[in-house]
Amino acid sequence: MTATRFRQRKLSTKAALQVIDDSQIDITDDDTRHIATIESGVERTEEIEHHLQAAISAANAAALGTKVKAAFIPTPDASKVIPNYENLYRKVYSHPHSYIRFSSTVEDTSGSLYCIDEEDDEHLTQFNSKKSQGTLCSEENFEEVMSEYETLTSLKQPFLGLGEDENLPMHLMSYEEMQNAAFECDSKLGDYTYAKELHPWWEQRRTKRKGKPLMASLKFEQGQIDKDDGDPYVCFRRREHRPARKTRRTDAQSIDKLKRLRLDMERVRSLANCVLLREETKKENQILEAKVYFTRFKLKKYKRDFNILDNDDDDLVNKPRNKRAVEVPSAPALKAPVRHDMKPPEADLVQLEDLHKLRRRNIEQLVLENRKKRQFNNAGWRDQTVEAFQQSPFTPPSDKPQPFRQVRTYYARQLLSPPPSASPSLSPASPTPLTNGIMQPRITFQTASPTPIKRKREEEEDEQEPTRFRIRTGRNGRVMIDRRGMKLNRKDNEFIDERVRDRFAFDHDDSDEDYDGSPIAKAYNRDK
Repeated sequence: MTATRFRQRKLSTKAALQVIDDSQIDITDDDTRHIATIESGVERTEEIEHHLQAAISAANAAALGTKVKAAFIPTPDASKVIPNYENLYRKVYSHPHSYIRFSSTVEDTSGSLYCIDEEDDEHLTQFNSKKSQGTLCSEENFEEVMSEYETLTSLKQPFLGLGEDENLPMHLMSYEEMQNAAFECDSKLGDYTYAKELHPWWEQRRTKRKGKPLMASLKFEQGQIDKDDGDPYVCFRRREHRPARKTRRTDAQSIDKLKRLRLDMERVRSLANCVLLREETKKENQILEAKVYFTRFKLKKYKRDFNILDNDDDDLVNKPRNKRAVEVPSAPALKAPVRHDMKPPEADLVQLEDLHKLRRRNIEQLVLENRKKRQFNNAGWRDQTVEAFQQSPFTPPSDKPQPFRQVRTYYARQLLSPPPSASPSLSPASPTPLTNGIMQPRITFQTASPTPIKRKREEEEDEQEPTRFRIRTGRNGRVMIDRRGMKLNRKDNEFIDERVRDRFAFDHDDSDEDYDGSPIAKAYNRDK
């Protein structure tokens, strides 16, 4: 394979061309174009090595057919064995003191990380000038105290120098707070003699640097706001990759694919959870069935020991369940054929007599349904409240227990004496034959007038409407008396004022139950 130095291009009038003579053409330049390229196997920067170039030149000359001296790259000879190698290179090995290795530097293990500068040196000179000869502070002690202050501040206030407003005062820890922090972090700040006296100087230096640490550190990019590409002291810059330009269609497709993949993974996870829950439920079910089996086995043994004859199927907890009948789907309703002219199909002619019969049948069916509903609603009840106006169509037999006693109506004027048998208000009716063949008289009721008449207020004052009472038996033999038309005569009770009347109306004294002098109680005793 041959490689050309340049790519042939088309001639153009816009590009400037070089004009040379025949004597200026280098003939050997065309010959080198057809030389086969040989891969050296090393990097481009290492191809300039002398022995490698000699070997490549000899290979190229051999390819052209010329005879040259063979060249080779010198390498150490590894085919021979040195007999006294063990004497020349002895194996000296000593066991280490510990198998644990750490990569701490000398600065981390010995000395403090703080380095004193010119300002600290001037302050330390002024500080020692006020002390006596035996109480001077050395540079090592000064650096250790400042290093402790910096370490505690970095632990307790790591974001002190970030985002601080210049107009607001900066909050630095006081010496008492430093002592508390040193106690929590197990620091040796309290062991130094001049720690409290050097705290104002450290606070002054930290405030001057706007909260930034005093010890030298590498400068990094704080963010996009403070980004300065021209600052030579910024190290480890972020490498910004320019994203490839994509269309909205490509973004939408990739988002849809990711959503679909997420849904598929969620379905797989939910299916796996359901399968796990099903298997756990099966396991619990088998354990419970085993417990039930052994418990039933013990129960049968106890029954045999105590000669208990019983059906064992009654003790089953997991009885076989009856399968539900499969519902057969009903056939779809057939639709009437639709004519192509969009007209309904012709119906048979209906006679008028058929319509009248259908109407009468519907009315009879409606009346029958209403009667059934009325009978169902009145089941277990017998309504005798209308006996004062019309004759009772049914009289219960005497041999069967009656939920209610026969109703009798009394007038307030006749309560003091029982009504005579020949009284027109109570006249026995003709005996009514019953289904069991027993004849029993039926009592009918008569009112003062066959129909209710509205009276004027003057007539009502002269002639009062008669009062009626009814006796009925409730549950557990309770006897109750109902009344109608009874009104109090206020002329007889004029001496009772309104307050006393209200007290009597709402008085529920237990002694009233034993009072038998009322006209109602007397009438009830006469009926007995």
